[in-house]
Amino acid sequence: MPLARGQKAPIIRKLSILEELPRVMASSFQLETSAHTERHYAVTEIAEMWNLSPDKVRELFENEPGVLVLGERSPRHKRRYVTLRIPHSVLERVHHRLSSKLGVR
Repeated sequence: MPLARGQKAPIIRKLSILEELPRVMASSFQLETSAHTERHYAVTEIAEMWNLSPDKVRELFENEPGVLVLGERSPRHKRRYVTLRIPHSVLERVHHRLSSKLGVR
C-alpha cells in the first residue's frame, strides 16, 4: 500500500536471536524442570510396591525409554554396575501396559 505524502513507513523489525533467547530458554526450562522434579523410584522401591524381585523389576525397566541408567554396563565385569532410576511417568506407562496385557489373557 503506497504511503501518503509526509507519512513515514512503519518500522518492522525482526527480533534478533539474542532478543528471542530468554523467551525460548524460559519455555524449554519449564519443560525440563517438570522432568527433573518428577518423582524417580529406585528398583527396590518398585519391587516392594509391586511385590516382585528387584531382578524382575530391572528386567522390566532396563531398556524402557525415559529410565535413567547410571553406571557402566561393562561386559568386562561379572556384575553389572548399573543403577536405575525410574520416573513416575515411566512407572505408570509400564504398569498400564502390563495391566492391559493381563486383561487380554
